[in-house]
Amino acid sequence: PGNSIQEACIRLGWCEERLLAEVPEPEARPGETMAEHLAPLFPLPELLPRLVARLERMEVAPGQTVYRQGDTSRDLFFVESGAVTVQLELEGGGGVRRLRTMGAGTVVGEMGVYLGAERSASVVAEGPAVLYRLTADARARIESEDVELAHALHRYFVRLLSGRLAHANEVVAHLQG
Repeated sequence: PGNSIQEACIRLGWCEERLLAEVPEPEARPGETMAEHLAPLFPLPELLPRLVARLERMEVAPGQTVYRQGDTSRDLFFVESGAVTVQLELEGGGGVRRLRTMGAGTVVGEMGVYLGAERSASVVAEGPAVLYRLTADARARIESEDVELAHALHRYFVRLLSGRLAHANEVVAHLQG
């Protein structure tokens, strides 16, 4: 019986992957610079060089953890190239559940930063990746030294999160349909 339950869970996971794959995610644009990735949603693209100058470039190895579920949320990360997987570590040693894989042009870690909450999931590099980290200290300096950039950055995140919510609503509607 235990083996058939495990097989059913594996089949269910496979089916879920196929269903989610049918709903397209916002298109990634590999090969672009960080500023080029941000420009379509950034309200004042001419300010992007000032933002990028405050980001820390990180080269991440395959399988490297960017941050862990339960960590304090201080920094957020822009993915310039490669892909990262957001995964939920299940309680009681129940394993790991992949929530989403995100590629070039995406951002991770903003939810915990804006909520002031612990990390709700872990993020791990799928392969080699280049990320740009916006630290809490850099964000604080932007807010105190460059109000125009701070305002544009917050508007960018409102647009980004609104787009993600709209996408989640499409997935739910598709799965119900």
